[in-house]
Amino acid sequence: MRMKKKKKQCGAMVLTRDVVCEVVDGYGVAWKRQDEDRIAALFTEDGEYVERIGTKVGTFVGRDEIKGYWRRQIESKQSDISFEHIVDDMILNSAEASAVVKWVASFTNQQTHTAARDLGAVTFTQIAILHFREVEGAWLVSRLEEYWHSPTTDRNAKGHVYPPSKKIRNRSKNLHANLARVKATNKQVPSLAEYVMQ
Repeated sequence: MRMKKKKKQCGAMVLTRDVVCEVVDGYGVAWKRQDEDRIAALFTEDGEYVERIGTKVGTFVGRDEIKGYWRRQIESKQSDISFEHIVDDMILNSAEASAVVKWVASFTNQQTHTAARDLGAVTFTQIAILHFREVEGAWLVSRLEEYWHSPTTDRNAKGHVYPPSKKIRNRSKNLHANLARVKATNKQVPSLAEYVMQ
């Protein structure tokens, strides 16, 4: 999917708000439909998708890597996706062919491990820095760098952990029950470390 040609100034194409909106809306459609081909088509052949800044594991280069990330992270882990582009908050830099955009999204977590499953529905606000390149008369994304904040996972940012799994909760109940029985017999109560080592 290529962004349609736009007006030129002094012989050069100019990035406009309409073009950026078209790209972001296309991103939202690709996300909701879990369409790896559609998302990859928004990028240049050597485009970069930076999910987590500063980490190689969170950076995907080229359409094939971007599609692979989409399969692993979006298609296999998310459902019931909603997406709303907050157009009024866009910051456009036509001279540098870049823009800062914001959207609000939510999805149902489909991951099977308990820590992630316990989160259920995830809602978050995301900021993306988009860099564009003109390719054969169309604007494509050469780099997308994203940052997000989620009230769903705020507890983790404040030093808490995911809700414990049922297995961990049961082990904790058994531990406290056994310690209570020891205390009830007027025996010396071992420390938690000593108990675990038994």
